[in-house]
Amino acid sequence: MSGRLDIVDIHTHLWPVEWGLDGARRISTGLPDDILKKIVDPAALLDEFEAAGVSLAVLSTTVESLFGVAGPTDAEVISGVNDWLAGLVKANPARLAALATVDPFSGEIAAREAERALGELGLSGLP
Repeated sequence: MSGRLDIVDIHTHLWPVEWGLDGARRISTGLPDDILKKIVDPAALLDEFEAAGVSLAVLSTTVESLFGVAGPTDAEVISGVNDWLAGLVKANPARLAALATVDPFSGEIAAREAERALGELGLSGLP
């Protein structure tokens, strides 16, 4: 096989930097430091994608990994996560897409955030 492959990574978790390496606000734990550094550093993640030949990464930031499953979650914080994801995609449109984050158990609030994230922010779907 010759030539460069067009590789798309469709399951890349990324957390806003304020969730940080110490895990103080993050539910998912037990990941090695080298992985955690990439999960909270979009530039490092993009560098790794470039080195690996990944053409497009679809980012997701799940409610469970950020807040757990006990719910309910703060709708303003979720909106902020979606704004952050949309900003990353806008800054790297040829290299990133993102799935919107919503709390599926928050009913009408989740539906409105899904409409906003997909319609207004242009995110690509829901996890």
